[in-house]
Amino acid sequence: PEGRVDVRVILDRLRPAGYSPNDEAKALSLLAPELARASVAAAQSSPERARAVADALLARGGKLAFGPLTSRIDEASEPLRREAEKAARSIGAAVVTPFVALAGHPSPAVRANAVQVLAIRSEPPAHAAVIEALGDPNDTVQRAALAAIGRAKMPGAASAITRLLGLENDWPVRVRAADALGALEHGSRNPEVVRALGVAAKGDPYALVRESALRALASVDPAQAKAVLRAAAKSDAEPRVQRTARDLLASP
Repeated sequence: PEGRVDVRVILDRLRPAGYSPNDEAKALSLLAPELARASVAAAQSSPERARAVADALLARGGKLAFGPLTSRIDEASEPLRREAEKAARSIGAAVVTPFVALAGHPSPAVRANAVQVLAIRSEPPAHAAVIEALGDPNDTVQRAALAAIGRAKMPGAASAITRLLGLENDWPVRVRAADALGALEHGSRNPEVVRALGVAAKGDPYALVRESALRALASVDPAQAKAVLRAAAKSDAEPRVQRTARDLLASP
């Protein structure tokens, strides 16, 4: 053929069509044991195949998923949907061990991908691996762990993230750390978190970090945040941070 050929488009056109959400849910339930074994083998065989498994498990943005077989799972009948979700859960559980191993892979890209998968799991080894990734020497992996923890509301991560907020690392890592603390600790008034966010809001050399810390502090403990917000609104060196502090003070 003339011009550029997109193999993915061709393969999509060759894929059988006409199946209903119920058909897809039934297929996932029936194939779950084989898919679990194949996923474990793929995750153990190469980073590229592990990435394909990760893409399937993350296809619904953190909800229970396994590629196209769950793209319309919400449209399936209630009994079939429950069975399909159970099947997707079993596949995810099966690959925890190989993805925990991949969280220690030499490639930062592979480690970051593994962290994304482990963050949607509830098993203690998965949580431990994600929290350990907060101390990864590579900033990309740190940021992936922070983003994943923020989405997953993972318990037990506050102390590790708080330490990360106080380190002399790349400022985007500190921004994500502040954001993650705001999401993790909303309403809890954790003294350690409140103290760390106050220090960052007042003293971090980067305006974007101070701004993120102010937002997180206002979310974590509105009462304690007021004094810090008033000080920032009056004397922060960056006008944008001053405006953010004023806006937060004016919020109900």
